Amino acid sequence: MKVKIKNNSFNDELELTKLNVFVGSNLSGKSRILNCIYSSVDANKRYSFNGYSTPLQECEIEDASFDYAIYVDVHMATDIIYQGIDSLSFLNDIKNLVTDDQINESRTIIEKLLTKLREKLTSLNLEDEADYLEPLLVFPTKNGLVWKDFTGTTGEGVYHLSMAFYNALIVTLMQYVYALSKKYKVLLILDEPETFAYPSFAFFLGKLINTLTLQSNNLTTICATHSWDFLQGIKNGAKVKVIRRKKDGKVEVNEWNGEVYIPGFGVTAMLSD
Repeated sequence: MKVKIKNNSFNDELELTKLNVFVGSNLSGKSRILNCIYSSVDANKRYSFNGYSTPLQECEIEDASFDYAIYVDVHMATDIIYQGIDSLSFLNDIKNLVTDDQINESRTIIEKLLTKLREKLTSLNLEDEADYLEPLLVFPTKNGLVWKDFTGTTGEGVYHLSMAFYNALIVTLMQYVYALSKKYKVLLILDEPETFAYPSFAFFLGKLINTLTLQSNNLTTICATHSWDFLQGIKNGAKVKVIRRKKDGKVEVNEWNGEVYIPGFGVTAMLSD
């Protein structure tokens, strides 16, 4: 997929693959690029959780068309608490397009991944960390959210949950989207899916998105992140691009070559006492 963006700060072409990650500091242009792609890509049906629906005139996309384009933005998560669960109705819409067997297949892949990570933690004498790989399960129903945490406690709604419910929703979304991609071509765009997540959970999210995207023949995923933990989980097999905005307003996009320092990442380790 080729993305051509022409505006005052960025005039270039991005070549994307099945799994793509944008990293960079605040105001570097990551979300703008995601919005540009979502609003301009050729798709028969769109599901937007706070994404732009009107095409941005600065963006052209070649060599790509999809049955479904799905955009999820972390900044809507807090609004759910105040606006109610109707904001998440699109999850039920996607669920209704797939079968329970397809969802169970994706859940089986997730359970295998969790088992592998738990075995690794056990080998490192870090068994207690296993509970934080997926501390919360969240599922939408026609009557609202139901949830279960790692202690076995269950409930409904999000009013008394921590913001980790957002990360749990990403896990649920990935199950549905993987199931959807068994039959349809799907573009999934996730803006900071790891926000609010404990480091172990962020790493698991990266691994999960990586695993389901690369195992699907019809799923293309684009993420933006601020998390080193998430990046470590998702990086293998992904095309990682580093976005940096200069003082003159110009935006640079470069391939990540695996270096430890990325603009906006790792600075606190050097600044700490």
